[in-house]
Amino acid sequence: MSEHANEITPWWASETAILLSEVPQALPRNGSGRKVHVASVYRWASTGLRGARLRWFRVGGRRATTREELNRFFAQLTDRWDGGDHEPGQDRLRARGLV
Repeated sequence: MSEHANEITPWWASETAILLSEVPQALPRNGSGRKVHVASVYRWASTGLRGARLRWFRVGGRRATTREELNRFFAQLTDRWDGGDHEPGQDRLRARGLV
């Protein structure tokens, strides 16, 4: 083992790990009482959402992220909603003249 191996610390080392398959249970339900679908979580990690992508790593062949990374991901999404000056979806309503 080289002496440089101890200097490399992964970004998730000091954070609370969670498997991607367990993320829906950790998130609040939507207005209809439904959980986020697990496929959505995997999509956030692979292709992203609105230019933000959920970082992940492998644990025993399974994909995982951290609770802190989820917070960073959602903060990024919040910032991308047209500067965060209105509620999500308001831009579509405004374009249709409904707001």
